[in-house]
Amino acid sequence: MKLKKNTHMKNKDFFFSHAEKDGEIVAKLAHNIGEDKVWLYEWEVKPGDSIFKFDKAISKCRIFVLFWSQNACRSKWVNEEINQARLRLLCGGRLRFVTIRLDGTPLPSGLAFRDYIDFATKGLEYVGRRLESISVQCADHSNLN
Repeated sequence: MKLKKNTHMKNKDFFFSHAEKDGEIVAKLAHNIGEDKVWLYEWEVKPGDSIFKFDKAISKCRIFVLFWSQNACRSKWVNEEINQARLRLLCGGRLRFVTIRLDGTPLPSGLAFRDYIDFATKGLEYVGRRLESISVQCADHSNLN
């Protein structure tokens, strides 16, 4: 008798929200951080999967990372993911919201007050180190409770 493979989704530290056109840059960073830590739709969503898989991943991650660009600004999916993350924050959920600007596109008014990491001037290596540092800070904070 064959046993079914465990299909339960492992909670990831990061949810990477990005436009498909920015996928190459985002995938490089995700690969550097590790598939075991990053929820990236290219890795997690298979044909026929429920669209609610995104919602579940956002509800379970510790750090929501928005890769903001002109492409993201035009993406309905990215805006939906932002709304899901903001809803979680409004409902009192623990979530660190990190914005990484890939280009000079102005942030939406609801996010303009937040700090961001400037990928264009800092580069891939720096952004990766910052995200790892944020992950450690979040883990340390959650162990206090």
